[in-house]
Amino acid sequence: MDIVEKLGRAVAIPTVSHLDRSRIDYSHYEDFLAFLPQAFPVLFNTAEVQRIADYSLLLRLPGSNTSLKPVLLLAHYDVVPGGDEDGWKYPPFSGTAAEENLWGRGTLDNKGPLITILQAAEEALMAGWSPARTVYFGSGHDEEIGGGHGARSIVAFLRSRGVHLDTVYDEGMTIVTPELFPMVDRNVAFIGTSEKGQVDIEITAAGQGGHASMPPASTAAGAVARAVAAIERNPFPARLTPPVVAFLKNIAPLNPGFIRFVLSRPRLFDPVLKKFMQRSPTSNALVRTTQAVTMLQGSDKENVLPARASAVINCRILPGETIEDVIAHIGKATTGLGVRVGRLAPELGSNPLPISSTDTVTYRALEKAILSVFPDIAVVPTVVTVTTDSRHFAEISDNIYRFIPIVLDRARMNSIHSANERIPIENIHQAVRVYRTMLERL
Repeated sequence: MDIVEKLGRAVAIPTVSHLDRSRIDYSHYEDFLAFLPQAFPVLFNTAEVQRIADYSLLLRLPGSNTSLKPVLLLAHYDVVPGGDEDGWKYPPFSGTAAEENLWGRGTLDNKGPLITILQAAEEALMAGWSPARTVYFGSGHDEEIGGGHGARSIVAFLRSRGVHLDTVYDEGMTIVTPELFPMVDRNVAFIGTSEKGQVDIEITAAGQGGHASMPPASTAAGAVARAVAAIERNPFPARLTPPVVAFLKNIAPLNPGFIRFVLSRPRLFDPVLKKFMQRSPTSNALVRTTQAVTMLQGSDKENVLPARASAVINCRILPGETIEDVIAHIGKATTGLGVRVGRLAPELGSNPLPISSTDTVTYRALEKAILSVFPDIAVVPTVVTVTTDSRHFAEISDNIYRFIPIVLDRARMNSIHSANERIPIENIHQAVRVYRTMLERL
């Protein structure tokens, strides 16, 4: 079974997460966990294998040098639903190889990385690799719904055995093309050295219900609408955090003349660079806590006044700010507008994570592995704007690096959590080479 077939078979097992856990078909999870030892027999026969929280997985390859702290390679195997199959060129759980791509839910997020990581270890072991430092391979089963059972239980298991990790490698950033990042004329590998926090804020207003033919001067829906407008008029201030400063300095040599001069001195040109970064949603998310209105609710009939109206604001929190800062900021923006501000699903919120150093053996091992396979690209640190399972490991790890060696253009980026998710077959083989090179360097 080659790597493309392995990933295709992994994608074909619909390990779909749902917030309502009663809707999850765990028989598919069992099928997936039974498939992995068949696909990677050398790794599973060599490593110590532990099932955690029923459906998560932890493998341990002991190292020969006990003075070296262990590392963990992490990739979840649960996926979001496939959605409407009519929007897919090939069925979402077919794992079809066609048109030089492998198609299906999870090819990018996150079975592709998981299967290529395990394949890299399998090939390295078959070639005689014996790790100097202990290496763990972890896979959570509920990342798409917060990782509260899987990743958290893996952390608890490691902590109970006194394990402190040097580094966790997880998903988060990728290699992007100039189409997505036009500040340079080549592909750029972004390594996330920090991760934005997240919180969902709910704005609610109470009003007089009844028939819409006799409305009061102001309705609950109107109050929420005014609050939403006030929030959008009052964004968080832009800031250049240390990872973004490092990112700008790293891309400076790739630009000509005066642009190089400005990018290499981000603190000196702070106002100019912040204004420039705010010009696109992608770069704007790197320099401020964002607040996106994602849900609005009033009455369920067109001629009925809502007794209660609400809006949900999804906020991604820049390092240096907290959930409490977000609540205070939105509360100030909506003062006097007749709404209440509170958290929605507090158990899913998280503060930003600490910034990991780029001056480590483990960062350089990843950087060199990327460049060995993709020699003509730039490698730069940055902030991850989404949340990952790695946030649960901050208490037991010195460093967390969030990167997968997958090349994304706009079409593939837009396919994540949407229709026609796919990975180029060439990129599958490249990802295996990156992970194997990194493992052998460690």
